[in-house]
Amino acid sequence: MNKVEAAAEKEPGGVPAVLQEMREGGKHASLRQELDKKLKTDTAFASSYGKAANALGNYGEARIAVADRLKSKNLSSQVADERLQRTDVALGEEAARIPGRAQGKSALEELAEKAAAMLQKAVDKVTSMFRKPEEAVAQQQSRPTPSMSIS
Repeated sequence: MNKVEAAAEKEPGGVPAVLQEMREGGKHASLRQELDKKLKTDTAFASSYGKAANALGNYGEARIAVADRLKSKNLSSQVADERLQRTDVALGEEAARIPGRAQGKSALEELAEKAAAMLQKAVDKVTSMFRKPEEAVAQQQSRPTPSMSIS
């Protein structure tokens, strides 16, 4: 991570630009190769990295669950949102600085893609309840896979 930070100091776009170029053929492909090697050979590092990525995902899922629970009880989530806003921002900023498992992506981008896929599944489930069975299958087969990209 220190090498990513050091490269970001010299890169006009900072950490996001470095992470985007941490892909095959990218300006910082060597950093990606080092990360991949460390994930394969250093079990302690790989474990810590995995725990951090899982913790981000768990936090996001828990935030959605809190909002859903409050809505199901016809309560406003505004107070909870206000109380957790600083935590949301801090975690988002840190996740944007962590290389994702996929080349050229941050952990935040991967989390956003996961959230988009979860949201799409929920929308599809609700939509299917209001369609005839044949229409629901045809609609789902024609829809492209959702992806969110943070630029």
